Amino acid sequence: MAMQFIAKDVKIAVETAKNIGAAAPLGEKTAELWAAACEQLGGARDQTEIARYWEEATGVKL
Repeated sequence: MAMQFIAKDVKIAVETAKNIGAAAPLGEKTAELWAAACEQLGGARDQTEIARYWEEATGVKL
């Protein structure tokens, strides 16, 4: 599945939480992570590319 679809779904979940007054700090950070990965690697890339993004962002090889 393309990363852009994961990013979209996480964003929708966070917006839904906000709309009902629920706190979703982990969801917010997750949305930021997926959005940044899509921007850097391209949203059409497979979702497994999130691991490569994380490796580059942290300098830790998974």
